[in-house]
Amino acid sequence: MATKPLRIDGISPVGKLSFPQLYVADYMSQNPKPGDEKKYAMTLAFNPEKLEGEDKENFAAMIDAANKCSIDFHKVPYKERIVDEDGTEHVIRSPFLLGKTSKYQDNDDIFIRMSTKKKPQIVDGNNDPISEESELIYSGCLVRASWTCTGYNHTGNHGVSFWLCNVQRVGAGERLNAGPKAEDQFSKRETDNDVSF
Repeated sequence: MATKPLRIDGISPVGKLSFPQLYVADYMSQNPKPGDEKKYAMTLAFNPEKLEGEDKENFAAMIDAANKCSIDFHKVPYKERIVDEDGTEHVIRSPFLLGKTSKYQDNDDIFIRMSTKKKPQIVDGNNDPISEESELIYSGCLVRASWTCTGYNHTGNHGVSFWLCNVQRVGAGERLNAGPKAEDQFSKRETDNDVSF
C-alpha cells in the first residue's frame, strides 16, 4: 500500500490579497492536463522583513512545512535539483515567489499563490461570513489564510505548494490596480432625455 504524501496544516501571516478568485472557481494552473478543473485561488503578498510576532512565527512555520514536505515527497529540500530515471534534471519549485524576480512586480514582497477545488469560507475578524456583495474582499485588502502544504509532480513540474483552505479578512488596504473613478473623469452635465442621434 502506497504511503500518502506528508501534509502539514497552518495559518499564513497577514498580507495583501492579490488576484482573488474566491467566490467563483475561475483559476486554471499552468500546463493543465485534460480533465483539470478550474479552482478558487488567491495570491498573498507580504514583506518578510517587516513581519513581527505571530505573523513572523507563521511565516517560519510555512518555510519549515515547505522543506519537510519537499523532503518527504522529493527526498530533497525545495529549490534543490533531482534527476528522473530518464536522466531529466528538475529543480524543486519553491512556493515562495520573490517580487524582484517574479512576474508580479518589482519589490521586496514574497508572493504565495494558493488554490483549492473546494470553495473556501471567507470570514471577517469576528469569524462572521463575508458575502461577495459586501465588496469587502478586493485586491489590496489585508487577509490571512489557512493552508495545507504538500509536494507535487504535475505535468513534469516538481515542487511544493500551499493548498488554500479558508480566508480571514483582517483589515482594509489600498486597492491594487484600481482604475480612475468616474467622478474624477467626467464633469457634471445635465441629462436631456430627448437628445437623439
